[in-house]
Amino acid sequence: MSKLLLSSINDWDAGTLTYTSQHPSFPAAYTQQRWYKKPWRSEYPADHTTDQYLYMDLGSVKTFNFIGVKNHNLRTGTGSVTVYYYSDAFITVVTSEVLTWHAAQMALRTARTYQYIALKVTDPANPDGYLEIGRVWVGLELLLHYGFNPEHEYSPQDPSIISASDDGQESSVQRSRFAEYNLVFDAMTPADRISLTTLFEAIGKSMPCFIVEAPTGTDFGLTAKYVRFTDWKEVHIAGAYWGLEVSLKTER
Repeated sequence: MSKLLLSSINDWDAGTLTYTSQHPSFPAAYTQQRWYKKPWRSEYPADHTTDQYLYMDLGSVKTFNFIGVKNHNLRTGTGSVTVYYYSDAFITVVTSEVLTWHAAQMALRTARTYQYIALKVTDPANPDGYLEIGRVWVGLELLLHYGFNPEHEYSPQDPSIISASDDGQESSVQRSRFAEYNLVFDAMTPADRISLTTLFEAIGKSMPCFIVEAPTGTDFGLTAKYVRFTDWKEVHIAGAYWGLEVSLKTER
């Protein structure tokens, strides 16, 4: 069985966010909503050569162990995201850690308890003339006791429209690709069932979450998926034990 890690509640969304700069059409508040393709951008063109900061007051001391940045324009070798942890309102840095660069997303497994954190975004050689980040995630993980069946379907989808003229010449309207797949849990412990029921009641089919299949190490940049559930079916096995079948769709 393959283990599954989920992070479904994002403390970043409910916090108070301030920032070094923002483009008026791409505000920093975009990092607090589900659409990772509606990004924050630094002020253009002045502020891509200097370090940019997104400062977050979580409202109270929070415990979290999953940090994600979904979608960015940072370049390998020059761009980076560093997370700073403060003992006060953005004056005293206690410690920091750097998210490993990956093209689509960066995701880190950590273990922290803080109220004040900041993301330092840097890429002084960025050719776009601005720095950009889509979705930011700071939350707790749920690691299930029983894993899912590793034999499961994964179906990439392309909703682009392709049409042909009278003489057969094809044209297309490109749309964002995504994937649909399913996971089957042959059994859930009673504790896992309570945790998963609570998770589904909180986010349902409309809100996304991060999942990591077979999590190992701390760098989840290649293995994390930003998804939402499209179907959820529990199957009674015996006594207090249930099975679970879920269908998921990657966000676009």
